[in-house]
Amino acid sequence: MTVRARAAAGLVLAVMLITACSGGGGPDHPRRQDSPGAGSTSPANPRHPGHVRQRVLMPAVSPSCHPGVNAAGWWMVSHRQLRALERVAPGALRHAVKFANLLVLGAPDRPARVGQPVAVFKSYADLRGAIAAGRIPRRTHWVLYDNERWPATPVREQKRPGRFETLFASLAHRHGYRVILAPGQDLALGFSRTHFARNIAAWRRYLSLGLPAISARLADIYEIQAQPFELPVYRHQRIFLADVQEAVTQARVANPHATIFAGISTQRVARASDLFSDFMAVRGLVAGFWLNLPHYRGVRQQRFARQFLSQIPGAAAATGRTCARYVPVPPAGPARP
Repeated sequence: MTVRARAAAGLVLAVMLITACSGGGGPDHPRRQDSPGAGSTSPANPRHPGHVRQRVLMPAVSPSCHPGVNAAGWWMVSHRQLRALERVAPGALRHAVKFANLLVLGAPDRPARVGQPVAVFKSYADLRGAIAAGRIPRRTHWVLYDNERWPATPVREQKRPGRFETLFASLAHRHGYRVILAPGQDLALGFSRTHFARNIAAWRRYLSLGLPAISARLADIYEIQAQPFELPVYRHQRIFLADVQEAVTQARVANPHATIFAGISTQRVARASDLFSDFMAVRGLVAGFWLNLPHYRGVRQQRFARQFLSQIPGAAAATGRTCARYVPVPPAGPARP
């Protein structure tokens, strides 16, 4: 090959490499979908985040970096409970929680000013109404569906959780939101008369119905509401661990790339060491935790939270490196609630 031919071939190779690198496309640097000509459609409602040119931080797992094991952990907590922790346990909170890895739950029209705000909905109908009325502020990029067996979730949504989680996730994604699905395991009790014997535990019914698989396929984050099984009556059976293990297994089969959180609660345990034990037992299985402090004004709950957060291992605490990647907000299509 002549010198001129070798030079020409080198130029072609360089151009090919530049094109490949600039295209993104890899899991750590996905191609932007909101650039001109990327194929996205104009958002139907200019107030929703599909119209915002920014990226949202998402937990991710790779062979060399697993959240909660060798990197700073991810957390969800309600805005009110976070404010209580900032007052009564500021040192423990700073030790345990990296605010870039914090999802802060609150009312759709009152987003938190710290962490990543999450608008919480207890029914699909509420999400549809909030989107139609433009009640979700532009800075909110996450929505959570907390469907449980309670008056806040309509009975028809309780009876068909799979259908309404599908509707919720589809509507939210069309409008550019990231979705957290956190179904209560008590939803399975509504199926007991027709599908299960009365003596089968709720968590077994929940798993038998395949609800973890449904949620993991649809959600950006699937949260296992396992905290009811932290009660002392279940501890000797290690049901909390068994519930999380089996739900994670089912979710991973349905979606190997699912981001999974587990719920823990200061109200369910008899002592802070039990909370820490549950955290340690499953931290290698999940990317993060939803920390619940139901009676956050109570001295006992505050003490448990402070003691628990102070015990978080350094590798999983705020000083750990962030195990995460940036993912662009998905493009929005025409809204059809």
